[in-house]
Amino acid sequence: MTTEAISALWAPSAKRVASAQLTAFMKAVRAGAGFDADGDYFALHRWSLDEPAAFWRAVWDFTEIQGDPGETICDDPMALPGCQWFPDATLNFAENLLRVLTKRKGVKFSTSEKQEDETGDGFPTRRPRACREPNWGSGLPADRCLGSGPGPDGP
Repeated sequence: MTTEAISALWAPSAKRVASAQLTAFMKAVRAGAGFDADGDYFALHRWSLDEPAAFWRAVWDFTEIQGDPGETICDDPMALPGCQWFPDATLNFAENLLRVLTKRKGVKFSTSEKQEDETGDGFPTRRPRACREPNWGSGLPADRCLGSGPGPDGP
C-alpha cells in the first residue's frame, strides 16, 4: 500500500469557483436554511444525506421552480431510494418551461387575446385561435395553451 499524496489533475481558479452555481447554491442554503457548508462540497453532500427534506426544499427554492411545493417534501426520508418527493406539489410544466425558454431567441408566448407580447428578440406574437376561447366547463383549473412553430430563421 502506498502512502504517497495524490494531487488533483485540475482545480478551478478562485474566480471560477466564486462564479459557480454550486457556490451560489451554498450561499443560498446558508441564508435560507441556515446550514453553512463553508464552501466545502463534501459538507454540503453530507448535509443533503442527513437532512434530505431541507436540502431538496433548498434546491426547489434556489432553482426558482414556479409552483407550490406542498407541505411534504419527502414522504419517507428513510426510504432512500424509494420515497416520494414533493407528493403534494402543484406546478405548471409549461410555465416553468417558458420561464427558461423565453430568455432564448425565437421563443414567444402571449397571455392575453388582445395583448401582443414581445419576448427575447422583439418579434411580436399573437395567441393562436384555439387559445383564444376559454376552456369553460372543462373541469380544468385554468385555460391552457402551448404551441410551437418555426423561428425567425425558418423551420
